Amino acid sequence: LSSTGRKVTTISVAHRLTTVINSDVIFVLKQGVIVEQGDHTTLLEKKGEYYGLVASQAGGDAVVASVSKSQVQETATEAVEEKPDSKGGASAGAAQELTVHEEEDPEKARAAAILKTYKTPLMRLAKFCRQEWICVLPAVVGALAFGAKDPCLAIVLTEAIEAFSYVSPMATWESVVDTMQYFIILTVTTVLGGVLQFGFIGMMKEGMTMRMREATLEHMLRMEVGFHDDPDHTPAKLSY
Repeated sequence: LSSTGRKVTTISVAHRLTTVINSDVIFVLKQGVIVEQGDHTTLLEKKGEYYGLVASQAGGDAVVASVSKSQVQETATEAVEEKPDSKGGASAGAAQELTVHEEEDPEKARAAAILKTYKTPLMRLAKFCRQEWICVLPAVVGALAFGAKDPCLAIVLTEAIEAFSYVSPMATWESVVDTMQYFIILTVTTVLGGVLQFGFIGMMKEGMTMRMREATLEHMLRMEVGFHDDPDHTPAKLSY
């Protein structure tokens, strides 16, 4: 409707807030009673029922802040483009410099603070994947064999090139045959090393990921019902 350019009054009834986010007036109903009304930005500033719905559907405060940020930027751009100059004409938007002071995203600030102080608990992770310790040795052996293929290949190719400098054709032939055998051994070793490396490391990753997911879900299910009623603990925000 916004692309038609015509003035049309539209009444929308929706549960998904993205449907009504650009409406001029939004009425928030709770148990059949209008509890809030206003546009998207005004309702977010109240931090009431509408704010809680946005947080639960959009993934938390970070998304709410990003939506508000985009609207502030659009409003500022329109204000620059429509501001008349001293002669009564419209001034060019590129000639106007406007700085919009925005509140710092609390979620980004929290993530930055965690990155500065957080240290990976290597010992705890090692204990967590204790069942996969048996896979470490074959994975390391496979990684060494797979990683050694390039240096070994360089040595074999050097011997193959050197064989063509021999004066005796028989010596050249014997050297080429030996080089072919080396290539076969190198190929088999590389394949086995790749299978060991990627296979056992994949088993370790899969087992650890499954246990982490089970532990996280078990911890969430043990929480009281009131924990999930808090807007800060909605499923969308906990998984953000």
